[in-house]
Amino acid sequence: MAKPLVHARSSARRFLPAAHLPPEQLEQAAAEILPVHQLMDRSKGATGHNGHRALLHHADAGFLLEAIYGHELTLSCGARLSVRALVEQHLQEDFHGCIPTASDYWRTARRQTWWFTNTARETLEAHSDRTHRRYGGPRTVHQRIHRLLEYGAVTLPHGLHRALTHHSFGVWLVEQAVGETLPNGTPTRAVAADHITTDLDRPDVPDAGEWLEHLPLLAWMNGSRRHRPPSNRHLTPTRKEIAR
Repeated sequence: MAKPLVHARSSARRFLPAAHLPPEQLEQAAAEILPVHQLMDRSKGATGHNGHRALLHHADAGFLLEAIYGHELTLSCGARLSVRALVEQHLQEDFHGCIPTASDYWRTARRQTWWFTNTARETLEAHSDRTHRRYGGPRTVHQRIHRLLEYGAVTLPHGLHRALTHHSFGVWLVEQAVGETLPNGTPTRAVAADHITTDLDRPDVPDAGEWLEHLPLLAWMNGSRRHRPPSNRHLTPTRKEIAR
C-alpha cells in the first residue's frame, strides 16, 4: 500500500463509525487525516529505494508524529483519532501486520566511525546551554529541539540513534514540530544544525542519504510477505472509535 491517500481512506474506514457518516464525510475525514500519512512518506525523497523507511516507518517514529500533530487529531466531524494509532495502521498496512522498530533497520547497518563522535561528551543540557547562549530565545524551546533530535536514544544504542535525526531531513522534521523560527526570530534550523554539527564534529549537516547508504536493503523492508522484521512485532488490529 504505497499511496498516502490510500492509507488515509483506510484510516477513515477503520477508525470512524461508518454507519453514521455518509461517503462524502468519510472522504472529508480522509482528507483531514492525509497529512499524517503524507509526512510518514516524505522520507522517500532521501533515497531511491525502500531504505527510506528506516527514517519514519517504525514504532519509534510515533513520538515524532505526536510531537508534530499532538496525541490526537480532531476532525471536522467531531471524531478524535489517536495519532499513534494512525502511525501503527500505516505500518501494519505496509508490512502485512507487522510493526517494525527502529532497531530492526539499524541493527544491520555498516556502522561508521563518524556516527559515534562525541557520544560521551555532549548531553541535552550541554546542547541547551550552548545554543541558548548563542541564539537567545526561550530556553524551553531549545530544550525541546534538542530532545527531539535525541529521541531515538530511548531505544537505540547511543550514537546509532543519530541515524534517525542527525541529517537535513531530521532538521526539517524538527521544524514541523517546533516551527521555522524561535519567538525571537532565530531560525529553528540554526539551532538544530548547531546540535548536529557539534555531535558529529563536522562543519555541515549530512543529508539522510549519507546514513542510508550504509544500510542493507533487506527483503522485509520492501514489504515482503515472506520475510518479517526481526522483532516480528504484531498488533491485533482493533476498531478505534474515538468520537466524543
